[in-house]
Amino acid sequence: MKIIIGLFLCTLSLSVVAAFPVVPMAPDQQSALVDSGPPELAANKRLVYDLYRMVMAGQLDKLDTVASRENWVNHNPNEASGYDGMIEYLRNAFGDAAGPLPDTLPGLVTIVAENDTVVLAFARTFDHPEKPGETYSSTWFDMFRIEDGKVVEHWDPATLHPE
Repeated sequence: MKIIIGLFLCTLSLSVVAAFPVVPMAPDQQSALVDSGPPELAANKRLVYDLYRMVMAGQLDKLDTVASRENWVNHNPNEASGYDGMIEYLRNAFGDAAGPLPDTLPGLVTIVAENDTVVLAFARTFDHPEKPGETYSSTWFDMFRIEDGKVVEHWDPATLHPE
């Protein structure tokens, strides 16, 4: 009987936990998080944070200041590898109009650095596939590798876009 009650409570708690929305950090906390930690890791976080802000601003012509033109490797199946493939993908996804660099990243949940790797996690909202008109929240991440002071590699959980 105890096992049945335990299984019931576990099942009940799983459905409750799955319903919690992903909450981004307050924008005024981002700078402190980016610049925290040992100097080398803080520099890597700042590099990736600035790259992401440039992408969000459409400042693709400036990405070579933070990303390697020679060694860029990408693991998103919708984006050709290499620097030019990244630029083409970003131009198609976000357009070509450059705007001002944002002070913060909308939806940022956290930024984590270890050795030469930096991960950004974001809150994302999607249309619910089984409940028209409703949405649900989830998390997106982008992971980057740093080499010689530039971003050289990118991963994310993207799946192929339908043609």
